[in-house]
Amino acid sequence: YEAAIVHGQAAAKEAIKLDVVQYLLKPIDDQEFNNFLVKLKSKLDEEYQALFDKEQLDKMFLDNKQVMIENHFNSLLHLFRIQDFDLQKFHIFDIDLSYGYFLTGIIKIDAIADFYEVEYLRIFLVNLLKKKFAEACNVYTFNSVVGLVFILQNRKNEFEEFESKINEIIQTKNDFSDIYIQVGISNIYDHFTFFPQSILQAKEALSFSPYMNVG
Repeated sequence: YEAAIVHGQAAAKEAIKLDVVQYLLKPIDDQEFNNFLVKLKSKLDEEYQALFDKEQLDKMFLDNKQVMIENHFNSLLHLFRIQDFDLQKFHIFDIDLSYGYFLTGIIKIDAIADFYEVEYLRIFLVNLLKKKFAEACNVYTFNSVVGLVFILQNRKNEFEEFESKINEIIQTKNDFSDIYIQVGISNIYDHFTFFPQSILQAKEALSFSPYMNVG
């Protein structure tokens, strides 16, 4: 409520509880009403300016950055072919996908498991992936309809210890949770425009065995 026209003290107290800009007691004189309009305009101006406050907008951007990154990666799943301008959209998040070698993986988590346990496991797996690979690679993760997708980006075609690290992740996961997972891995590719094909490879690899498969 911005304003309340009330009659009596009890109603005035209720107006205060509702955090109105100002309450007007009947009968209302012209000066009182004009003062209210000035106060109301000032209040609305403050609220309007807050919408365009750069500091506040920057804070909102940072608070929602990870969600926006995930949305951008998810949008790529619907593209038959990725163009360079699709990759340029990631620059706003300080993500440069124009260089290096890539490897895509999908972790499929048992869909009939308890929802909260699945979400805890998903967070656990994301942290494990970053812990195992962040020193040598850029690690990007996002939830999707196909499962938990992770992307490794390396300046050089060096993924020698990849399989052993994935096996370590699976073993650590088994100590943490009994929920069934499958892991499918794509081939290494040298340009991120091949990302849709890598997803298909990882999905195909999921059908080979319950654990790690190299597509």
